[in-house]
Amino acid sequence: MTAHMAGQERVGEGRPPDWAACVRQELGDIEVALGKVIGSSVPAITRISDHLLTAGGKRLRPALVTLAAKACCAPYDPDRVVIIAAATELIHMATLMHDDVIDRTDSRRGRATANAFWGNKLTVLSGDYVLSRAFWLLTKDGDLRALRLIADLTLAMSEGEALQLIISGCVKSWEEYYWRIIRDKTARFLDVCCQCGAIVAGGDESLVKALSEYGLNLGIAFQITDDILDITGDPAKTGKPVGSDLRDGKITLPVLLALQNSVEPDGQALCKMAEQQNIGEKEITAICEAALRCGAVDMAREAAAGYVDKAHRCLEDVPSSPARDALYELAESIIGRMS
Repeated sequence: MTAHMAGQERVGEGRPPDWAACVRQELGDIEVALGKVIGSSVPAITRISDHLLTAGGKRLRPALVTLAAKACCAPYDPDRVVIIAAATELIHMATLMHDDVIDRTDSRRGRATANAFWGNKLTVLSGDYVLSRAFWLLTKDGDLRALRLIADLTLAMSEGEALQLIISGCVKSWEEYYWRIIRDKTARFLDVCCQCGAIVAGGDESLVKALSEYGLNLGIAFQITDDILDITGDPAKTGKPVGSDLRDGKITLPVLLALQNSVEPDGQALCKMAEQQNIGEKEITAICEAALRCGAVDMAREAAAGYVDKAHRCLEDVPSSPARDALYELAESIIGRMS
């Protein structure tokens, strides 16, 4: 592949917004790279890794690396973007494999999880292998700045996951740590993807900062919307039952808002339900209905929309281009997510 200039593709006028249109070719190249790198001399590891890879997904993180690089409107090495973008998706895959074991998840995106097929031990070890492959790719690229950013990210994600587990089912602790957890586990990842893309494209400090802050706000909006979908989503589209977070001891923003805004003594009763170790379907239904009834879901949706607006404002400092348009459309699409 030869170096190319950002800003050459544009979505046709009159067509529905398609934020991925200007990186479709690059995403295809990244998919090929992922297929090549997950192979192992241990066939079971290859099968487990391939199982998750072929399940599909949004490929949001590699798309952000690529869009951020293009948004710098300068020549860049596309091979480097593919390497770093593929590494971010491998890290995401590894965290999904580990999360499925921790949360005892047996299906994802309508397919059985790796741990449901191969058991927890082999799945965890395969996740470790995929994570190691990601850092192998990053050392192949050799950019110390990107490597440090992603290393710091994985530390924060590990701490966020541990903190989430430690405070499981404790309303007071979730009130204190909710925002830290969603930043460390989700938002910082999208922030780092945008930073890495800008770094590869040689963006100056102000451009890297603008894209970084865009990614952070996008990630917060994305996670809040994910939390809302856990209450309002169609399981056929989300791939998980309603109230899965509550079953796992995660007390997310719409639930916290429901507990705070329900008329007493309902608030106290709901709090006790949310803190039950083995919460039942009846209690989950009651909490979800309360979140809808008292307006907590709408308040959470407004909070997500506020972070989308912040992400949009960050793009004011990014040069005009089809890539910037795509980043704007991507942020706008968060609120209307169905899965």
